[in-house]
Amino acid sequence: MIASTSRTDAVDSALVAPGRLDHLVEVALPDADEQREILELLKTRMEKTAGRELFEPIDYRKALPMMGGMSGADITEILRRALEEKVHRAADGAEASLVSTQDLLEAIDRYKRVRGVVEKIRYGQYL
Repeated sequence: MIASTSRTDAVDSALVAPGRLDHLVEVALPDADEQREILELLKTRMEKTAGRELFEPIDYRKALPMMGGMSGADITEILRRALEEKVHRAADGAEASLVSTQDLLEAIDRYKRVRGVVEKIRYGQYL
């Protein structure tokens, strides 16, 4: 069995006893270069699936500093949300356009705000 968590502090010690989940591997969060690579891979995959271009070239000098401490899953969700927002705007009558760096920055900002609230709830600060 393979399992993963971002909350090792919450794992029951009985699960990591010898003979159970006893081979633990820590995977560090990606650095800026790795985040850039993840972004490029995800963009390519999304565009291949769509069969067309979806994104303008990203200004990584603006985007990467805002993404410190984010995982590949975080980056995936941010790209998905930025693309989803473009689709909603087009459905509401806005001119269809590619996802821009500004769209990405806005998606990062919204994601960070939501993630902050989730973390506060997780640690009992909103209860």
